[in-house]
Amino acid sequence: GGARCGLLMAAVSGVFFSVWPIASSIVSGKSRAGNILNSAKLEATSFFVLYTMSSLCSCFVLLPVLCRRPIHSGEPLFFWPNYRALTWHKHILGIVGGFMHGLGTILALLAGDGLTETVSVSVLRCHPLVVSLWGVFKWKELSGAKRGTRILFACMLILFLIAAMLFLVAGFMNK
Repeated sequence: GGARCGLLMAAVSGVFFSVWPIASSIVSGKSRAGNILNSAKLEATSFFVLYTMSSLCSCFVLLPVLCRRPIHSGEPLFFWPNYRALTWHKHILGIVGGFMHGLGTILALLAGDGLTETVSVSVLRCHPLVVSLWGVFKWKELSGAKRGTRILFACMLILFLIAAMLFLVAGFMNK
């Protein structure tokens, strides 16, 4: 059912997310193997444009399909009519959020020139920790949650911190 599909999508997304700094290192010619594709090296800004355009194109394909077949218990949603029904204020907030995400990404890619890709992307990947803590402390998203949910949330934060630290240590060991 929906839970299995959601776990599968989370696992696949995690794999793709973890491959991103490796792909960035390969296309910029900074991998240990050198320029294994024997291709022109992409600068950080070129990689970002390619990444952004592929994300945009995949959203046009995936969002309508995923909204009609949600992986949670919610009702199916017809994407385009609901998207057009949003207020301009919400569209502008989405655009501003996208620009902020893009700015953070391009700065992390550019920081990879001075640091390693692993270190700069590890710093960038800490944003879910900040967002989670804002959700808990500012918007009280766990108020009324069961004890088990709170324990799972705390475990998620701890494991995320450990993973970010391991990436950071690995990046410094490779310098």
